[in-house]
Amino acid sequence: MNKDLNLNENLEIKKALKEFEMKNVEQKQQTPSAPINPEIPRMIQWVIKYSGGSVKNEKHALYILLGFVVVVIIITIILSLNAFSGPSEAPAGFRGNIPNTPEYQNPPRPEDLR
Repeated sequence: MNKDLNLNENLEIKKALKEFEMKNVEQKQQTPSAPINPEIPRMIQWVIKYSGGSVKNEKHALYILLGFVVVVIIITIILSLNAFSGPSEAPAGFRGNIPNTPEYQNPPRPEDLR
């Protein structure tokens, strides 16, 4: 590196640094940052943040969360009713896991085994 080179007196470097600073300030101003309000619940802030811009305010986010909860409750009720209902009847002629071979078609009766 050249020790005789004085960067402070170079006009081109000063001009480039000023341009860089101006672009950096413009980028910071263009970046939208959602105001974090400590009074708004975190769940609502999360919905607003990750909605992709479709949810604009707290009231709309609250309705989205409420709708999600209603859908989850309905799904839970449907699954519970199906899980706790009695077993359905077997179709007519259903014989379970009995193979369809001659030795299993006419099994001996218990009385014949004595």
